[in-house]
Amino acid sequence: MILVEKQVTEDNPYKCTACNKKTCNLREVYKHVNRYCRYTMKCPFCSKVFRRRQGLDNHVIREHPGKKYVMDNPILKCKLCEYSTVVRKNFHSHLFSHKSKEDRPQYNCNECNFTTYNSSYLKKHRLIKHPVESDTLHTCDKCTYSTYLTSRMTKHLKTHVDNEIFKCDICNGLFGRERSLQRHKVSFCYFEVIFI
Repeated sequence: MILVEKQVTEDNPYKCTACNKKTCNLREVYKHVNRYCRYTMKCPFCSKVFRRRQGLDNHVIREHPGKKYVMDNPILKCKLCEYSTVVRKNFHSHLFSHKSKEDRPQYNCNECNFTTYNSSYLKKHRLIKHPVESDTLHTCDKCTYSTYLTSRMTKHLKTHVDNEIFKCDICNGLFGRERSLQRHKVSFCYFEVIFI
């Protein structure tokens, strides 16, 4: 967590507590923190610092097992080995790795040498790399974007919804979707402002 102190001095009233940089403009100190000092999620057990909370959480699991530590995400532990993580997607991929190659179904593309263990990946591959006339090409009526994947078109169309713009109240960044704004805030504007 990075704190921004409001000082009593008139010429440079704001200070980044990570590096002591002073500025007269609050917006400038936010930009500074995001550009230079956001690598300040420090491990409570050693001197290692991290850019994102997820990295810190995984570090504590791996390097400091058994230590008490409050995390936002639950720890997912493999019952077949010592692996643990806080990222659900990584955990499911890991579980799949315990299956022998013979037990895993393999899906092969008929048009090229692409192979995968996931049938939905093969379907996406075929639609993107080898579309046929019967496949529906989805074209956006508001711009030139087109895709064979319905899910990608649905995601794209959300960028045009009433041209609504979501603004970050910390750094004034602009985003086409509220979800993008939330992801930005957690990843890049994750610091608290404390006026002293």
